[in-house]
Amino acid sequence: MFESFCMLDPDNTADFCVGLPAKSMAADGYDVRLVRDTSSNLSEMVLQATIANLVQHGVKPTNWLSVACELLADWAHADKAEKLLKIDAEHLPRWGMLDMIEASRRARVTAPVA
Repeated sequence: MFESFCMLDPDNTADFCVGLPAKSMAADGYDVRLVRDTSSNLSEMVLQATIANLVQHGVKPTNWLSVACELLADWAHADKAEKLLKIDAEHLPRWGMLDMIEASRRARVTAPVA
């Protein structure tokens, strides 16, 4: 199955501009992701009703961080992972994993070469 992401643009309404193509893609067998924290609509109630309807049609709600991590695919790619962590640090509150990764990165950078 081909995988596709459906990102909700704040300039478009979730019910019509994104909702109709997302339902159509899901019906065609695509794995459609509704990126919830990039979505908007005329009201929160309309947005929640739209999301419930899209889920009934097979669209999977997610968030920007999940999409970014899935696109990265493997944290072993240090150059890509560090770029993603920089974005995370700018947009997420401090949390334990980021602190551990940053401490590990500093240790590698400052470790004496044998």
